[in-house]
Amino acid sequence: MQDNRKVRVIFEAVLNKFTNNVKTAAKATLEIGDAGEKASKRANFDDSAKSADNLDNSLKKVTQTLKAMAIGYAGKKLFDAGKENFMFFADYQKKLTETFTLLPDITQEGMDRMSEDVKQFSKDMKVMPEEVLPALYQAISASVPESKVFDFLEVARKSAVGGVTETSTAVDVLTSVVNAYGDDVISANKASDLMFMAMRKGKTTFEEMASNMYSVLPAAKSLEVPFENITAAIATMTAMGTPTAQSTTQLGRMFLEFSKDGTKASEIFLQATNKTFKQFIAEGNNLQDALNIMDAVAKKAGVEINNLFNTAEAGNAALALTGKGAIRFSEDLKAMEESTGSTEKAYEKMSGTISFFLEGIRAKIAVFKLNIADKYFPEIQDAIMKVDESFDRLEENGSLDRLAESIGG
Repeated sequence: MQDNRKVRVIFEAVLNKFTNNVKTAAKATLEIGDAGEKASKRANFDDSAKSADNLDNSLKKVTQTLKAMAIGYAGKKLFDAGKENFMFFADYQKKLTETFTLLPDITQEGMDRMSEDVKQFSKDMKVMPEEVLPALYQAISASVPESKVFDFLEVARKSAVGGVTETSTAVDVLTSVVNAYGDDVISANKASDLMFMAMRKGKTTFEEMASNMYSVLPAAKSLEVPFENITAAIATMTAMGTPTAQSTTQLGRMFLEFSKDGTKASEIFLQATNKTFKQFIAEGNNLQDALNIMDAVAKKAGVEINNLFNTAEAGNAALALTGKGAIRFSEDLKAMEESTGSTEKAYEKMSGTISFFLEGIRAKIAVFKLNIADKYFPEIQDAIMKVDESFDRLEENGSLDRLAESIGG
């Protein structure tokens, strides 16, 4: 509280000084008017000369005051610009250092190289450094190897541009998919291509899928259901009117019932095939093959397929992907086989916009500012440490308190 009072008192003193300068200029302006009026009324030469001198003095006074105000204003603008650049660099350094904490064995050389890689990536991919850093942190924390992280970020950036979302959002979903299945099963680029194909075939967005994929991934992965089956199902269900969030939730519940012993769905499927759902998928079959078997059982029993599941959510997913939805689901599964290059196509379209090029210019300016600040960082850091030490000494000997009191008094 006392520190806040000191800051307030000092700020008010500076503000008062500026106000006094304005008042001085106003007073001098009035004096010019008075001197001019007196000069016009005086008849003799001496009085006229004296009034002219007064007028000249008043002009000099206002000129000096206005000049001082102009210099002060320009200085403030320069100070504000420098402060803005410094704070931008300080924030960049802080976020980059947070990433370094995830790499306990990184050397100073490695840190310098990563900083340069961030700036180069920013320029090449036309993205602001402050958007790169959270994505970098997220990728490394999700176990993307340091040696491959910028290749991964390139895929994520293209996904973000094509999908009109943040790079960190793309990183989040792509790392989730790759970590769930393993990079030996699916690459980030393949996962992105499949999601873009789902966007094309369904009524969903990259961001919506990214935000809701957690609802389906764990259960699907436990059964080794290919990611292609998930994206095809999302495309079909959203195209038929089910929102993305509900689609992923329903699919997740359906997979969960197939994976648990004792549920209606798992027991019926085992009786119909003499295999568990997971074994059936491992033999090269897909989700539609499994649902066709369940649908045949339901028809034989004279009921709808949703009656073969314990929960309404699971039953609704099965209903959407069979019956009238079966043809669309089959087409969407086929489309997933032809999804290669979908990310690149979306990226190429969006990267041709004026907005994208303007973002590239902003990124280059930002990197330029960082390079300038980086060049003078040792001097800036030394100055900050000295100022900090000076304040400590002023606080210890009571000078800071006396200064605040004298300004306030």
